[in-house]
Amino acid sequence: MTLLPSSASGRRLVWIAGAVAGLVALSLAVTLLSDSSPELLPEGSPERAVQDFLLAIEARDHPAAWALLSPELQRQCAVGDFGRSIGYRELSYRVRLESVTQDAAGAEVAVRITERFNAQPIPSESTHTQHFFLVEVEGEWRLREAGWPFYGCPSGPAAPITPAPAAPTSPAPADSTAPTPDEEAVRP
Repeated sequence: MTLLPSSASGRRLVWIAGAVAGLVALSLAVTLLSDSSPELLPEGSPERAVQDFLLAIEARDHPAAWALLSPELQRQCAVGDFGRSIGYRELSYRVRLESVTQDAAGAEVAVRITERFNAQPIPSESTHTQHFFLVEVEGEWRLREAGWPFYGCPSGPAAPITPAPAAPTSPAPADSTAPTPDEEAVRP
């Protein structure tokens, strides 16, 4: 009993099906071995807040990134304005944690950012260190200063209108012909 088809077209179909199955198995192995998701930093740490902020921006989840801003920054920039301020840019970058410093005032997270620019005909890279300053709000770390890739709202909040201080007034020059109150009281 033979399991292989006897015709040439049948054998060709078996070879094609085998090749497709092999390619599927190879692509599955490559996908599993090259998991590009980042290693998550410790939950509840300032560096994790920065990581979550950058991952939300990368995923274009602007409400999630905006939620990681301090209440002060949130008051300065509505979530829609925040999304528009960074939404137009196509970001391609790598981030490496350099240092974390904490004190009573908050935390500073320094990361090394390498941006890739696919400008034609010559792609290029730019590397810089970015410092994120955070404050703890109700047990969670929040960004207290705008920084890469968000440098603040393009429109910003409306500045309060304060009246200009009144110009100082100087006493009017005394009119030599007008009587002073004392003189009037003395006059008949």
